Amino acid sequence: MAGHRAARAPGRFSPTLFHWESQNTTSRSTPTGRRYIEQPASGTKVVLFVRERKKDGRGETLPYHCLGRARYRSHESERPMKILWELERPMPEWLYQAGKVVAG
Repeated sequence: MAGHRAARAPGRFSPTLFHWESQNTTSRSTPTGRRYIEQPASGTKVVLFVRERKKDGRGETLPYHCLGRARYRSHESERPMKILWELERPMPEWLYQAGKVVAG
């Protein structure tokens, strides 16, 4: 899922819900979109990695943090698809708070 964006859906942001936007070419009818939607039934494992931003104040690339496994819950719109993933375990509180600031 590299190269995609986290997105915020109003009123549905929590430590176990992750809002994410696919690439602009993805819709529910494309093979990639179907793979996301069918993820719970197919048993495909999805593991999410995030970072607060690309670079720090010195221009150094920041590391990704593993949020663990996620399960498809729903989506809105197409091209891009705005997908709601449910995390198997809550994201760390510091990362949740940072995400609220970025998404807010």
